[in-house]
Amino acid sequence: MIEPKNNYKKCRVKNCIISGLLYLLCATFLILLTTNTASSDELTLKYKLKIPGNVVYVTDIDGDGLNEMFVGTSKVGEIDFLYLYRYQNCEYVRVWRYNISDDGRWGGITSLTVGDTDNDGEDEIVVSTGQPSDTGGDRSLRVFEKVKDTEDSFKPVYKYEIGQRTDPASVKVGDADNDGKNEIVVGLSWYGSKILQFKYSPESGSYEVSRVEETGSDVKSIDIADVDGDGLNEIVAGTSCWKDYGVRVIEYIGGENNEKFKKVWSKPLGYTVAATGDLDADGKLEILAVSGTHCGNVDTPKPGVWIFRYNISRYMNTWNISNFPAGANFGQGGCNPVIGNLMGNATNEFAFTMNVNGTHKKVYIYGFDGEFKEFQSVDANPFSLTIADSDNNGLNELIICDSFDKTIKIYELKPEPPAESNPESNTSENVTEEQKDPIAELPGFEAVYVAAVLILTVLRRR
Repeated sequence: MIEPKNNYKKCRVKNCIISGLLYLLCATFLILLTTNTASSDELTLKYKLKIPGNVVYVTDIDGDGLNEMFVGTSKVGEIDFLYLYRYQNCEYVRVWRYNISDDGRWGGITSLTVGDTDNDGEDEIVVSTGQPSDTGGDRSLRVFEKVKDTEDSFKPVYKYEIGQRTDPASVKVGDADNDGKNEIVVGLSWYGSKILQFKYSPESGSYEVSRVEETGSDVKSIDIADVDGDGLNEIVAGTSCWKDYGVRVIEYIGGENNEKFKKVWSKPLGYTVAATGDLDADGKLEILAVSGTHCGNVDTPKPGVWIFRYNISRYMNTWNISNFPAGANFGQGGCNPVIGNLMGNATNEFAFTMNVNGTHKKVYIYGFDGEFKEFQSVDANPFSLTIADSDNNGLNELIICDSFDKTIKIYELKPEPPAESNPESNTSENVTEEQKDPIAELPGFEAVYVAAVLILTVLRRR
């Protein structure tokens, strides 16, 4: 009578152990399910293009309703390349190339934009090259226009020699003097340290060059927009090194020769780049500025991100962040911030880069959700950032020209699985995985499943 009682207790203990194991397996399964299923509100790496891109500009250059992507590269050998890519058959296909000979030490295409520079109703491509050295090389501003009766061919129609040890770091096309016609506005650094305007003259068939402002500092960013809401455009510039560090607003006031523009506001911040856009969906433009250390300094001033808005008679700082981790900095090598709709929200997001510690960089994506807050960050070492729809699927991408591994990384919200890529193409590396069963792909799922089956088998036998 005693022995059966002991066996009963043993069975109860075994059953308790087995039940506990089953609960543990179920809990493990639920944890795997909840932690490994991809979030639907994050940007994911969709494409990785094996292109040493410095700068990208996305636009519908041929008027067919679909965007193309221009790419300006870093110096490869002794050549700076200008490429045109078209997304077709789930691949970025290069359809045009232009070579710029460059025997300088640094080189590369430093800025790239597209716009109707001669006001003939058709867009031109504006490209700058330059380098902060005395080692020769190409330092020029070029304007390309489409070759007539061709689909994808462009030719240079204008070239301006910038000058020695000069880096044209930012170029914009827009109506800077509010005469209803576009101009090219160029920010120069190093020995340049000024802002120039290139205005097309139908009489001469070329561009007339005039000075907007002698900054005495590197001009790292240029934007053209109506930031004070008076219906007239201003020039917004970010400056650094030598003399002045900060963001400034320049207005066209008329006058003769080089007295047509006037600086109407500036804010000292440190090494600064700036962009303009509507960040909170109120129909008004804000100025977004990213700032950091003075040239040659390691940790002063502290890095920060600032939003300025014009209110009645002055520009006011309405939001800023400066609580980055110790060791973070934003200085030489920092690229311009970008503004655009990335997350499918009613408001635009903005992206900027920051050195987290030493050479490790991150791209931060912030947006407005009742207040400005961080949505996501991505590890990258960007030369430039772009927000645009390069694959024409209706969703904007964050396009990062990564100078570390010489690639172009394209991030998108909820990437769709593309069709089978062209195996002969070595231009793009499609990193989007096919959609699979999210449960069957969980790490360790097979082990959990097999263990559960074995335990149930043991229970049945007992």
